[in-house]
Amino acid sequence: MRITSAQAKRLGILPAGSRGRKSATKTNSKKKAPRQRSRLPEPAGEIALVIPGKAVPKERPRTVRDANGDVRTFTPGRTTRYSKTISTVGQSAMRGYGPFSGPVACVMTFVFPVPRSWSAERREKALAGAILPTIRPDLDNVAKTILDGLNGIVFYDDAQITTKTVSKVYGATPETRLVFRPLAAEPAVVLKKAA
Repeated sequence: MRITSAQAKRLGILPAGSRGRKSATKTNSKKKAPRQRSRLPEPAGEIALVIPGKAVPKERPRTVRDANGDVRTFTPGRTTRYSKTISTVGQSAMRGYGPFSGPVACVMTFVFPVPRSWSAERREKALAGAILPTIRPDLDNVAKTILDGLNGIVFYDDAQITTKTVSKVYGATPETRLVFRPLAAEPAVVLKKAA
């Protein structure tokens, strides 16, 4: 069944001012650039990073309709700010080196602050590792934020992570400790060299 532009506007399918040929949603027509190998040498050993502050989980993109009726999708600001912090720390750690090009092993330790309301005895147990943080955020959500923030910096793509050890602990200072090291195995996909 076909409907006219006027009917579509009344139903809220098309934005005001549209002639019926445009979609109500904006699409991103940019093509993803092919992954290329950096001209910089890869690190010979492991790379260690410490990201300050409490870990922020990957939040789902939000979709809103603006005043014109157009649909707009965006990443929440908290996730965007934390991703920028991750990228900045990653770039400073990789200064002078290009990303790993083969399989990579990763160790992530998320350090959470001990709640202030806890007794001194309970705080001491938490700092010693006898009490572990079975609290939100979920490990998979915070790990996703970290790996997405380091794409193209420490490794070309998070698909290169073949071994991952992730843990949550209590500590005096909230931070995220990361260690990345290359694995001796052959990669399934060889990246293109930079032109």
